[in-house]
Amino acid sequence: MSGDPVAPALPRLAFTLTGIAQLSVLLLATAAVGTVLAWGFSWITAAENLAFGYLTALQWTALVLAGWQLISVIGKWLLVGRVRPGRIRMWSFRHFRFWVATTLVRSAPAARLVGSEWQRWHLNSTGARIGRGTVLLCSTPPVPDLLDIGPNCFVGERTLVAGYRPAPGALLLDRTRMGAGAVVGDDCVLEPGSALGDHARLADSASLQPGQQVPSGQSWHGSPARPVDTELPNLPQLITQPRVSQRVRQVGYAWLQLVAWIAGLAAVATAVSWLGRFLLVELLSAAADGSAFGLPLTLAWSLALSGAALVLALLAAFVMTALPRAVAALSEDSRVFPLPGGRWSLVRLVRAWSNLSWPNALFSSSVLAARRLRLLGWRLRQRPGGFEAFGELIGQDNPSAITWGAGSVAGDRVWIANIECAADAFRVHPARIGTDCSIGDQVTWPSAARLGDSCEVAARTAVPVSGPIRIRTSLIGSPAVETDRPASERTEWGRSLPELYRQLADRARSDLTTTGLQLLVSWIWITLALTGVQALTATALPGWLISSLLIVGVALIRWSCWLIAEAIARSAIPARPVTFAIRDLRFSRHHRARRLGLEPPALLSGTALRPLWWRLRGAQVGRCVFDDGAVLSEPRLAQIGDQTMLGQGAALQSHETKNAAYTLAEITLGERTVLGNRSLLLAGTQLGADSQVAADAVLFAQLGAPGSSWLGNPATQIVPATSVDQPSNQPPAAQPSARPARSRGEDHSRPARPRKQRTPKPTSAEKPIPTEKPVAVAKAPAARTKKTKRPKATPPAVAPAALVAEAPLPTLEPVPSSPPTPAEEFTLLGTSFSAERIMVPRLSATVAVFDLSPTPLMDLNLPQALTGFGIPEECLEDDLSLRDAPISPSAEIRSLLARILLRQLLSTAHPEHRPDEWGFIRSSGGGLSPFWPTVDASVSLGRADAVVVAAIAAGPIGVAVRAETAEPGLEPSAAQWLSPDEWTRLTASPRAAANASLTRMAAVKNAALKAISEWGPAAPTELDALAAADAVRWRSPGRSERWLPSAAWPIVAGGVRHWVAVVGPVGSWFEQDEAQEVSQNGWH
Repeated sequence: MSGDPVAPALPRLAFTLTGIAQLSVLLLATAAVGTVLAWGFSWITAAENLAFGYLTALQWTALVLAGWQLISVIGKWLLVGRVRPGRIRMWSFRHFRFWVATTLVRSAPAARLVGSEWQRWHLNSTGARIGRGTVLLCSTPPVPDLLDIGPNCFVGERTLVAGYRPAPGALLLDRTRMGAGAVVGDDCVLEPGSALGDHARLADSASLQPGQQVPSGQSWHGSPARPVDTELPNLPQLITQPRVSQRVRQVGYAWLQLVAWIAGLAAVATAVSWLGRFLLVELLSAAADGSAFGLPLTLAWSLALSGAALVLALLAAFVMTALPRAVAALSEDSRVFPLPGGRWSLVRLVRAWSNLSWPNALFSSSVLAARRLRLLGWRLRQRPGGFEAFGELIGQDNPSAITWGAGSVAGDRVWIANIECAADAFRVHPARIGTDCSIGDQVTWPSAARLGDSCEVAARTAVPVSGPIRIRTSLIGSPAVETDRPASERTEWGRSLPELYRQLADRARSDLTTTGLQLLVSWIWITLALTGVQALTATALPGWLISSLLIVGVALIRWSCWLIAEAIARSAIPARPVTFAIRDLRFSRHHRARRLGLEPPALLSGTALRPLWWRLRGAQVGRCVFDDGAVLSEPRLAQIGDQTMLGQGAALQSHETKNAAYTLAEITLGERTVLGNRSLLLAGTQLGADSQVAADAVLFAQLGAPGSSWLGNPATQIVPATSVDQPSNQPPAAQPSARPARSRGEDHSRPARPRKQRTPKPTSAEKPIPTEKPVAVAKAPAARTKKTKRPKATPPAVAPAALVAEAPLPTLEPVPSSPPTPAEEFTLLGTSFSAERIMVPRLSATVAVFDLSPTPLMDLNLPQALTGFGIPEECLEDDLSLRDAPISPSAEIRSLLARILLRQLLSTAHPEHRPDEWGFIRSSGGGLSPFWPTVDASVSLGRADAVVVAAIAAGPIGVAVRAETAEPGLEPSAAQWLSPDEWTRLTASPRAAANASLTRMAAVKNAALKAISEWGPAAPTELDALAAADAVRWRSPGRSERWLPSAAWPIVAGGVRHWVAVVGPVGSWFEQDEAQEVSQNGWH
């Protein structure tokens, strides 16, 4: 990357020689394909009429498929024999033979017949051991020798069973085993060395890391996988056995599938051959004419033919888009059918037609995407001025069983999985996406999703399929961690419908221009290709050579046209980090460059030629990079160091779609970085040299030091085991746990039930990815708070004593047990509701506390409550959606009452403004701030099940409230927030443990995070709530130590003790020189 030689001469020479050998193999394969095509063209066109031509095409197709299959099987055994677990050095002769063998296995005709007996027979003939009755809906595994699957197993779609994984300078191979009756869900990753016992089950969007084993009869989920907390939904089962046995149905379905495939390919071969002969005869006479009109006539013919081809392609795309809607009606919702069978054939046909790549790429990320999906059969809800945004490559199993809520948006590569399958049965189950939902990139949405309206799903998140229906919830990770979803910021768009429609019209014009440019580029390269066809057919070269040159020439012309078009489109867009909304014209222009881009051919995966493709598209790629099929969403924003290893399906996604906002940022990989299979790096991620990312790990703008290792979703840094071999007083974040505690929202969580303290036993879920470095363990992910935009990188866990040995710890002062001033009761807007107003002079803040325990929240009606408080409905348009639910859940009622409380509190401080005049927006840090009327004040809100609080101050401030459990010292959500200093005090000092309350500390830290959100991100473990009685110490890497004034006091609501905490304003913090006085004497 820097221009200095990094790789030694031998690896660079080996890389070059391997690339030359791989290019030679591809050229030889092209010559072989050209020879076969030339033979078929001459044989089919020599028939007397079209009928005899079709019969000839049937024979030719059957011979070609049989020969191709034999070459694939025999070639694999001749090249590598039986593959065994071990290590293959990169760019060696063994690696070259391994690449050729895996390419043959994956490209065989039987490997394309996914889910049939032909695929199982093909894998068994190349070394696998797969029992009868097993159904594999995933792509064919490339290393079948290392695959051992029992009978009656099922592997879902888009699941990766690679058999090998990247490591520094090598590929590691190991076996993958599945017991009888095991089930693997959709979009999973099975790493080499993983196993499932008999009748074990792995949920959707999960991963098994090397060495992990699911015991027999158990169900696991997550990445890395762990036992489920609640039972997964039942798989479809046949109530009555069909009259035809499953074995007969499988064999019959396989032969019918083969016959249909041969008949279809023969029809295509016949049409192409006869049409090509007619056109070439007509065009050849004009091309061979030496007159002045020969070349213009040839170009005119090419333009006319290419234009006609595009028109026919558009008509065919329209018909193929509308057909699934008619055929899908034959599959009844929620009825169980046998697999395979006639209904299964229709379902697979509908799936193939509705996910055609060319129409999807032509209309994706545009206003036409919604129209195409509606034509497919989606039920799209829409509100006046609404906008349903869809990213690239949106896919579905059955389009007629999908309901899409109004105002919902989806990122790239979202898949709606509304077909539930087992090894012998399936059913089509309707999938519903609620209103105002935000679905991140690469999310698989199951039909059994337990999500309602206004939910936000982060990238690659496992959507929950059990438990209560979540409403207004943010989810991240696998398994998903839930927090309250803040209200979306809508102020950058016009509030009037004419303004909204004007923005939509501008966006529509830009999207139509992009679609026109795509068709124009297609027209140009097809015209040039036809011109080249005429020029080659006019020569006296042999037929096999003409066919080979045509394949190479057409590919080069197509690639060149798209690369030039993308370069022109990107030249008008600056390659820099930026954030804009999805309705902005900049979003449309950015996606114009993306839609004009061309992904590298699949044949280049794993070769030394693929990095060259990314360089042509603007990426900064170092030397000797191994790319086994990675995806770079914005190549110009990717920097990849020398000798980097990119696993299968690894994605460098330099953008993030969230709450109708689009963010671009660079991704940097240091030298010798290793990205595991299906790993995902989001915008802003930077990894140092020699970093390693495990399979299926998701990094949200993480900053990794050189040599760091990452595991999980969301990814956390794993550290050497010696870091945790310390006394038992270290934080639990550094200790492995078989079931990490579920993170909770800061203010919306209910009081936790008393739990017995147990010592977690390590399981295989905590095993690190094997490397040559010391053994590592995974650090439990830190709890995400409501205001955090995305998980941030945290330093590796080390012994707390190493952090605090540099200075003596101050003495703890008694915790205040009463409010700063006596509470003053006031009536809320003249109604029967009353609240308490408390002054905090030390912070120049006013706090209002509203006890909800005597209020029947679920009986409240939102419109009636608004009328009773005298606030018009449109005043809370940015806070709540009141259109679809006249009876709102209690969470929305609490949010409503908190904002009403805040309005009256502001009107009390500013009597010149009525409560219904205030309006709020979300600031960049996630907090609220009044935007009208303009006042010099900051506000903050906090909620619990029985209490809502509001605070106002002259500067940024934070307020929080938390309910205390019967045993607060055992509350896991608070324990995970403790800093190393706090753990040292609590475990070393009995007096400290007696005076401390984890609930109070959690409330104080919650309020502090809100107060400092405008000044940058902070982690709870950077805050110390025990250093002083009325101050919070903030130790952030790269910054001087800060102290923030705080106040906390207990209240009783609903028979439960709560802690109310206020921190700030930030402008009153002080530096290190005053720390000793505050820690000893308190804040004065």
